[in-house]
Amino acid sequence: MWNAEIKINKKCFWGGVCFLFLLPFFEPGIVINYSIFHNIHYLYVMARWGITAVISLFAIALGLKTLEVWKCITLVGLLCIELVMITIFRDGELLSVINYLVTIVGLCMLAYVYVIMGNFYVFLKSLSATLTILIWMNFLLLIIMPEGFYTSYGETFYFLGHSNNTMRFAMPAVLVSMLCDKMETEKIRKRTKILAIISLLTVVITHSITGLFGCGAMFVFAVLMNGNLPKTITAVKALLISIGTFLFFVVFRFQYLFEYFFISVLGKDLSLTNRTDFWDKGMEYIVDSVMIGYGYIHDYAPYIRYANGYVPSSLHNFYLDILMRGGILHLVTFIILFIVFCQHLKQRKEHHTTCIYVYGFLVYSVIWNFDPFIWDGISLLILFLLLPEFEDFNNRKIHKEISHVFNRNI
Repeated sequence: MWNAEIKINKKCFWGGVCFLFLLPFFEPGIVINYSIFHNIHYLYVMARWGITAVISLFAIALGLKTLEVWKCITLVGLLCIELVMITIFRDGELLSVINYLVTIVGLCMLAYVYVIMGNFYVFLKSLSATLTILIWMNFLLLIIMPEGFYTSYGETFYFLGHSNNTMRFAMPAVLVSMLCDKMETEKIRKRTKILAIISLLTVVITHSITGLFGCGAMFVFAVLMNGNLPKTITAVKALLISIGTFLFFVVFRFQYLFEYFFISVLGKDLSLTNRTDFWDKGMEYIVDSVMIGYGYIHDYAPYIRYANGYVPSSLHNFYLDILMRGGILHLVTFIILFIVFCQHLKQRKEHHTTCIYVYGFLVYSVIWNFDPFIWDGISLLILFLLLPEFEDFNNRKIHKEISHVFNRNI
């Protein structure tokens, strides 16, 4: 009894520490964009730098003893090094690119440390709690202030940022909550279903069509499908669907064949809210530097600027954004990371959490063709790709400990 209480207290302690460490990595959009919160924004930045430095050193020390999960971590490191080197070569802002990568590195290393410590489930619970709190705060403030905090270039900004930001937090929030449910009870709990419903209501109220597809897909999976997925759907097929979506909309522009659906049903113009214009302008520059791109770009002011002064911070397509930043070199590394993720899931078909990873990757791989995941959602997207490897390592470690105790008792 005493040992059980000690274990529970340890889990609560490490869960609390993880929760505090996670908060700086999920800075609400209102803090970043609203001038009166600039001092708080700098506190978030300093906290991220400090936590990332400490966690990375700790992760490297642990990694000298445990190298089993370094394959994916190495790919993430390679992505970061590529972006830094290309930015230096292009005479870009080195401090800005490092500040951007701190969130990715810090979040992945924090997960890695908790996995090595045998606290993977504690990390997931803390991550789920952090994201859930943000989704609920955004929803409650939306009810109180439906007009948002302010408007810029026709875009209304809420607690988490503009309307699509909800989706970038909500999709991983529902997926992680489902993972926790499956690991604990193998069933989707009511709180997860309520989270999916709240996320969907938020994007309906804010009139986000892209968010409606993303959060709607989470609602269907969590509430209507109860976390179950046909075995015919695989991660490899999801990646192929993503590439097919890219060819359909970005390359060949077949949306013009469905004019009635886009205009009358979705209320969208055939440019998909100027996305096709972003794609065209972006591809003009990508062709000129297709191998290494242009390095880290905070916004596209040197390349794309409209008459009203609006400058897009993204081409609203993950593949084009990657090519713009790091060219084919950067895209190939991402594709390798996707393939490693797909191959890993292929080896664990019967695992009860596999369907969540497959479905999440399917939704991500379609949505990122229309949304700037290169910004707010990139750290959670990359972390999501690492989770299957982390989970399997955690399960192997638990199995070894159980076997050791069993053999010792014999």
